[in-house]
Amino acid sequence: MFTYNYRIYDRYKRSVASLAVLGDERSNWRPNQFGYNLFGCTVEFTFSIVKLLDYQQRQSELEASRNPLATVVMAHLKAMETRNDRIKRKQQKLVLVRRLYEQGLRQEDVINLFGFIDWMMTLPAQLETEFWQEYRDFEESLSMQ
Repeated sequence: MFTYNYRIYDRYKRSVASLAVLGDERSNWRPNQFGYNLFGCTVEFTFSIVKLLDYQQRQSELEASRNPLATVVMAHLKAMETRNDRIKRKQQKLVLVRRLYEQGLRQEDVINLFGFIDWMMTLPAQLETEFWQEYRDFEESLSMQ
């Protein structure tokens, strides 16, 4: 964080705000600073954090949000939740993709966000095939409306 911050400042000579998005599963791990002291020289760098795990308790807020990033956070949480249940993961992945369409996003935005969701919520080959069939069925039902 410190390195990125000072390199951006060094290149553009502009003030920089740093934010760390923590996607780990350790609720108490919240690093928000870097620093050292050597021979009387002190460097201190403090930055803001967002802990995605904190949003587990805010599912209804995420579901009500029209912000596409809420769907990204939901994908991260569902990926962790379904780590050991691939069938449920397939179902949740489809729910999230439907949500993108239901929010009225442009197709290009849906494709970009889906790429991230797909990367996060990988499936075994058979379930991936089933997912795509269900996705095509969903797309077809959209075109008939």
